[in-house]
Amino acid sequence: MSLCGVSFPSDMFTLTLVILLQAFGLAWPASTSPPLGMTVHVVPLDSTNGQTVRAHFTAIVSGECSAVTELCATGEDCLVESNTVPFTGNKPSPGWCAQHWQKTLPANYTGKISLGSSTEMYVALQTDPLVRANSGKLNNPSFVGLPPPLRAREKCPHHFPLSVRDVDGDKVHCRFAKEEEGECVDCTPHSFVELDPKNCMLLFTGDATAGVYHIYMMAEDLVPAPQTVQPVPSQPMSAVPFILSLTVEKGSLSCSAEPVASANNPKENSVLYILSFHEKSFALNYDSNDESVTEIAVIGPPQLYRSDFLSLGPVSSLNIAWVRSENKLARLLPICFVANTPNLQSEPRCVWLYQREMMALPTGTVLTCEKTEMSLVLPISSFTRININELQLNSPTCPVSYNSTHLTAKIPLEGCGTKAVVNQTQSTYTRSCRLL
Repeated sequence: MSLCGVSFPSDMFTLTLVILLQAFGLAWPASTSPPLGMTVHVVPLDSTNGQTVRAHFTAIVSGECSAVTELCATGEDCLVESNTVPFTGNKPSPGWCAQHWQKTLPANYTGKISLGSSTEMYVALQTDPLVRANSGKLNNPSFVGLPPPLRAREKCPHHFPLSVRDVDGDKVHCRFAKEEEGECVDCTPHSFVELDPKNCMLLFTGDATAGVYHIYMMAEDLVPAPQTVQPVPSQPMSAVPFILSLTVEKGSLSCSAEPVASANNPKENSVLYILSFHEKSFALNYDSNDESVTEIAVIGPPQLYRSDFLSLGPVSSLNIAWVRSENKLARLLPICFVANTPNLQSEPRCVWLYQREMMALPTGTVLTCEKTEMSLVLPISSFTRININELQLNSPTCPVSYNSTHLTAKIPLEGCGTKAVVNQTQSTYTRSCRLL
């Protein structure tokens, strides 16, 4: 190796170049890669009139789970979510781990976020505060469900439906991010990935060699337009970024051989409404004739239960459950899943948990928890258009009592229809009343 006409051994040349770079304040570029997937769900903060937002991130990192303490600096309004059972998967190799965190950010934000020493992502939020004319409230940007890393095979075209939702009920369109507008870095769209923006549907044409490809996208919620004879193009009210990865693999199996979801699986993009301290559960079932399913990969909200995975011949199943305890999560929570075999992947699917807003308890309500029962006292004035004489717990043997000012219910922790709901951090009891 020569430098300025002088010959050096290769190892001496490397050392000399490093010294020169350090002398001029330079360094070798860090070896980082984008995540295998990322979404951010943005909730505008009323306390700042929408000038700041609560950004709920989910990102998929290649390899094993590791601590991501650097996501939150000292003094930041930031929280890294913990999971008793981490969200992980084995496919594509060498596996992956999903991380959740939330942070308060400006409504319009651009910046790089590092996830450990080898993963870095660029985030560009375009969520200027906007008060909606139809409600007088701040507009909520759209939400995108994050599926586990997508897989496809060479020469096998494949559709990938994306799951999108909007709290305000707006129409959501998807598009590729634009590097020239500062929405991403090194993000030229791939010629073998096509997009139906109105239906948020990706198409892999099959014309790609084996490898891992990143897809940078934006989701926009559109201004509701009145129906007129000549429709006027809607303008986006906000744009939020998301990243997907597509691993193209070699394979000799038929292009139509991937696992198929059972008819009793939750429907794509369906919404499951959930009240405080209630539990939602369902089972995932797949049929795969060419290869047995090795895993049903899931990404969902923190503390999502996944249990009893079974793969027997062509049939596989997994149980899913989530208990709504006190949390600081967004109102809409996606659960996305796929079935993986050694060489195949089912179509990705997402369902959504909708955390219903609860009315404030009437002034004067008192709930006392004791060793064997709970005592609930409610002011009579809070019951309107209800015949107090007909109110009881689930069982006729468990009546309620009342006087001129208050209604009292003695609720045993066992019996009378009480259901114990246990999550990873606490035990809770649920109770419902009914009219006969």
